[in-house]
Amino acid sequence: MRFVHRGRLCSVILVFLFLSSGLAQDESRTRSTAAAPAVQDLANALALLKTDDERSALLTAEKELVTERLVRELIRQGSGLSSQRSYPEALARFRVAQQITEQIAERTISGIRFTGLASW
Repeated sequence: MRFVHRGRLCSVILVFLFLSSGLAQDESRTRSTAAAPAVQDLANALALLKTDDERSALLTAEKELVTERLVRELIRQGSGLSSQRSYPEALARFRVAQQITEQIAERTISGIRFTGLASW
């Protein structure tokens, strides 16, 4: 079972690295999508927290910043750390990015379901 989780985690990391490599390669795109200081600070704080409960509390307090831009910033930071061979720190950012992406997807799906029900 541990191998299944490691395999899934490796595939997630590879997807994040693939997506972030496009951002890292195109410097002008990186500048245009650079996160505001508040998003950068939130990304740093999330990566430093040790538990999911701590992260959830911070994300709840900063709801307006929990967007695709935050995910991009976490991936950008993770890619930079990965290229510096700081793999544990990079992995922490990628994991948080994955969790936030899942939350955003759940909200989107819920909104679509609600909209679909409202149209009946």
